[in-house]
Amino acid sequence: AIKETITFWPWRGKRSNGWGLLDVDFDVIKALADKSNAAVENLTQGQLSQYHAAKEGKAKSKGYEQFKVEKPKGPALTNITRVPLVVTGRTGKPRISLIVVGNVDVGKSTTTGRVIAEIGVVDERILEKLEREGKEIGKEGTKYAWILDQLKTERERGITVEVGLWNLETKKYDLDILDAPGHRDFLKNMAVGSSMADAGLLVVSAQVGEFEAGIVRGAMMKEELLLAVTNGVKQFIVAVNKMDSVDYS
Repeated sequence: AIKETITFWPWRGKRSNGWGLLDVDFDVIKALADKSNAAVENLTQGQLSQYHAAKEGKAKSKGYEQFKVEKPKGPALTNITRVPLVVTGRTGKPRISLIVVGNVDVGKSTTTGRVIAEIGVVDERILEKLEREGKEIGKEGTKYAWILDQLKTERERGITVEVGLWNLETKKYDLDILDAPGHRDFLKNMAVGSSMADAGLLVVSAQVGEFEAGIVRGAMMKEELLLAVTNGVKQFIVAVNKMDSVDYS
């Protein structure tokens, strides 16, 4: 039912879901998919306003604006070729959003930050500043993760809370990298981030016990993958991290 709820339509050059909301709370999605309406009773006042706006078929963008999907008139058409919505980035190239997902503590932010730094788009003085600030609070080796983890609470706790964003330009695409949280407390943030993604990068750990922890019943890696696929992300790159822990060379 949730998969049917999150059906995306092009709207004003952006992606929106079938209920007409651009910003979607995961609890609201579950309430919309629940035909018994039992989940509505657990929504907050803010979530209720979003729920009722979706029911009325409106879109949220600086207030609620009318959103309609017109049904075709006349006889049913056959052999229709669907043309994917192409969003142009700031460089004029096709824009692609890549979300980085995986279980907590597998090194998603560190790996992503390292790739960004290796490309050379981060000033060396900023990296030196991040390394110095990490040492001051007893968190050495965090400079790459802190490229994307910029909130104070993220740096103090050592986990990603909000979806971090970094834009890169490749030869063919304008690429948005979305660094999603892997902690269960921030699953809603990951769900919102995955709704904006076109493809995914799944980071898994080669360290003994860490990969297994991500695939057991109720583990976050499986839940994040399910949410991403439900939100329309069908293509994934799998990156195996911490290979040094298994003496790989």
